[in-house]
Amino acid sequence: MYFDAKAMVSVDGSDGPEFPLSRGVRQGCPASPSFFTVALAFISWSFGQTFGGLRLDNHVLSSLEYADNQILFTLTADVLQNMLDYIVSTGEPFGLRLSAKKCELICFHRTGSIEKHTLPKVSVAGELLKWKESVVYLGSRISEDGKTSPAIKHRICCADSVVKRLNKRVFQRRSVPASLKGKFISSAVFASLLYGLEHCALGARDKRRLDGFFIRLAKRVLHLKYDLHLSYEVAERRLGVQRPSIILSLNRLRWTGHMLRSEDTVLREVLDFVPEKGKRSRGRPRLRYFDTLKADLAERNAINPKIKQDMFWRVVADKAGDRTSWIQIVNWGR
Repeated sequence: MYFDAKAMVSVDGSDGPEFPLSRGVRQGCPASPSFFTVALAFISWSFGQTFGGLRLDNHVLSSLEYADNQILFTLTADVLQNMLDYIVSTGEPFGLRLSAKKCELICFHRTGSIEKHTLPKVSVAGELLKWKESVVYLGSRISEDGKTSPAIKHRICCADSVVKRLNKRVFQRRSVPASLKGKFISSAVFASLLYGLEHCALGARDKRRLDGFFIRLAKRVLHLKYDLHLSYEVAERRLGVQRPSIILSLNRLRWTGHMLRSEDTVLREVLDFVPEKGKRSRGRPRLRYFDTLKADLAERNAINPKIKQDMFWRVVADKAGDRTSWIQIVNWGR
């Protein structure tokens, strides 16, 4: 059906001349995505039956899948090697090949607790994989030490590239009104800046970095001097957009409400999972998503800031169950 194919253009009932189709689809066949989905569904099912992964309260998390991207979770490098070998051997009869160039390894640990050169070697089809300090998955940068600074810097670089593409057409033109520039910032720049950050545990420093990018961009867009003091309130009023930290708080609360009302029990266990007690290093404890969300709700006077984690998720789930009241909490102060 793909040899000597011809087509014609029909407009208002009149057909044009026939012409040969000299180009096909990228995957070679329009049905290839369906075939790939069927094969991948069997591989994923058999993989879940074979390997355990990370143990939560009532479920086991061994992998996360999105299209043809997959994350494998395990506690030891030996099991990770067995997982990769199993995927290679199971996908080979279907004609699927696991590329070593697209595989990345990362070991989550506390700073100074593991020597990178002592980690076991892991290979795919005979090619060794390198342990990396950070990886990018679906546009989000994940660091081995769990810090959010690399993710913030990565998103700021992505947003800055969008700004450079819009400079000559929109932002540098004085004839374009500030309200229209604000719409470009809200739709294009912030879409790249805040992508995936609503799932991160952000602290005060991360929020200042995001808001600082916004205030510097506002000065350039409004053709103001770089050393001029411009408050967030004035920049928001002139551009018609809110600062990134506020938008991120809205997105975080909105996503949490959808999650708590959904039937995805695995995702809920990931959020309310409490690790076993143990000895931690000196210094302030690292912020968790629970801490960031609790700060957002405490700012809206929707929850007691001293509430414990086990009781916190019960209270939030009850509040998110009522959509009307939850929307009022999300849009508080707007």
